[in-house]
Amino acid sequence: MLRSGGLLRGSSVIEVTGLELVQKSLPPVCVMTGVPSETWRRFRFATLPLGAWMSLGPLSFSSERSVSGYLPLTRASHLKLAVLTWLPAAIIVLGAILAGLGAVYGLPSSDPTVSNVAAVLLFLGLVAVSTGGIALLVLKPLVGPQGKVMSDGGGLDRSETIVELSRVHPAFVAAVHLTRGAAQDQGKPSR
Repeated sequence: MLRSGGLLRGSSVIEVTGLELVQKSLPPVCVMTGVPSETWRRFRFATLPLGAWMSLGPLSFSSERSVSGYLPLTRASHLKLAVLTWLPAAIIVLGAILAGLGAVYGLPSSDPTVSNVAAVLLFLGLVAVSTGGIALLVLKPLVGPQGKVMSDGGGLDRSETIVELSRVHPAFVAAVHLTRGAAQDQGKPSR
């Protein structure tokens, strides 16, 4: 199934099986750029069923449909996704350290200079944590492929798990269709 969509101009949507993701049996075409891939990156796609939002706490994740597997990427695309993951995480950690230093440094002191330095450290730390969190939650999903687990195939059988990949390059979609067509042609008896 092929549909145009997504935020990127020319991005497409395709359904793949969990088995294709796990076994790396997708064609070696980068899902982000459409050029021949150089590496594989592990992705985890998860979807909560419609009624799961009503349950509370950790029970809401017990009904989560998820699958993890590999998608082909170029090294540049792999690096871009790694930077978008680890840079905001590092900013959050640095911000937490700064905020902690500001809180601990300023508590025992009655000196106004020390209190001002502690307040600046605390403020900068909270800004860094907020900025990193926003980058992780808002910017990261805008780059790279996204997936929606349509059916979980009854648990462990990944061959029946269907994942709808969105924000993938049309050349990747065409390569998947070409690979599937060639596999179907090989399975037909010759006349």
